[in-house]
Amino acid sequence: MNSVIDIFKSKLALLQPRERTLLVIGAWLLSATAVFVLVMPMVTKQGELASKAQSIRDSIIWLQEQRGVVVRLRNGCSTNTLRIAAKKGDFERLIRRNQLSLDQSAVKANGAIELNFSGSDANRVMHFAHGLACDGFIVKSLAIQRGVEGRIEGSVEVVGVES
Repeated sequence: MNSVIDIFKSKLALLQPRERTLLVIGAWLLSATAVFVLVMPMVTKQGELASKAQSIRDSIIWLQEQRGVVVRLRNGCSTNTLRIAAKKGDFERLIRRNQLSLDQSAVKANGAIELNFSGSDANRVMHFAHGLACDGFIVKSLAIQRGVEGRIEGSVEVVGVES
């Protein structure tokens, strides 16, 4: 190692003073450029990451402020309270609201309630199923078929949501 340094010093001693000065200045410029090229991308990346982190913090704060709205939109139901149990009248009210007619209702051995209904519009059946979910029921099965004279006939099996 010392021999390399000695060779470098002897070669440097052979140069004229202005060449040595130019070589030293060149070495300093080369070192400064190398540091700039190596450090600048890291500084830029750090700035980008800091900006992104601040944006994420702002988003988290906004989401925390909007928590109440998100809870209300959780299931798309107009009311926030789900009822755990319903009476036959509640089913009839919901069926009438959706312009369907209740043909038959029965309680099965497993505690599920089976409702047979009819109507003229299949979209109303889907609104009815959504209404059941909003009223606190789990739709276990839903069967729809086109009956006589184009009427929709259906059967739905629901279970109340357990608390």
